[in-house]
Amino acid sequence: MANLKQKVVLVTGASSGIGEATAIKLAEHGARLFLVALEEDKLQIADIAGYVMFSNVSETKEEDYDRFVNVNQKAKFFLAQLCLRYIKETKGNIIFMSSIRSTIPEPKVVVHCMAKIAIDMLTKCLAKELGPHGVRVNAINPGFIDDTNILRNSALKATDEDQKKFADKLAKEALLKMAGKPADVVSLLLFLASDDASYITGTINNIDGGYHLYPWNNIQPSLI
Repeated sequence: MANLKQKVVLVTGASSGIGEATAIKLAEHGARLFLVALEEDKLQIADIAGYVMFSNVSETKEEDYDRFVNVNQKAKFFLAQLCLRYIKETKGNIIFMSSIRSTIPEPKVVVHCMAKIAIDMLTKCLAKELGPHGVRVNAINPGFIDDTNILRNSALKATDEDQKKFADKLAKEALLKMAGKPADVVSLLLFLASDDASYITGTINNIDGGYHLYPWNNIQPSLI
């Protein structure tokens, strides 16, 4: 069991989905929390504040590209930069939230794929930079995680019915035949954040029920 008592943890995207579930579980384990989200009014101690941009190269507008990259890539880079001095002093660790789309190309979410592979490389580069200081850096790469707002926040404006259809579809494509839940991601995050993972750094950790092993050569890929 992760021992996080009195550890100081900054959680981004803490207003919903995986971020919210992470904040709750960290609080239960005694961590002292700083919460960050795009929508301050939704922050309670109680996703992610992120979203998916559905467009291919020919359809993508520059302003939409900039906004997506700012939220999903640039913000992670410079927030990590701001924390470096404190993390070095305390020998803490960083866990970035990426996606299995960093290695599974899908033209309809091209900017999403690009941003996530950048996060994977940031994880590895920062792990090499901070390793000599005793700081660990890892990434979690979820597949489709149900009970988040990532589809509702997208241009699709997905309804509860849309969400269920996506979940059912992706569950069939996962080797374990089920959709993931925020709690599944949080369990991995708690392990990586704890001293139990003290010899793990620079890793990219898929958590997708085996979705990334699906025989993509035989079917049209899903959107997420």
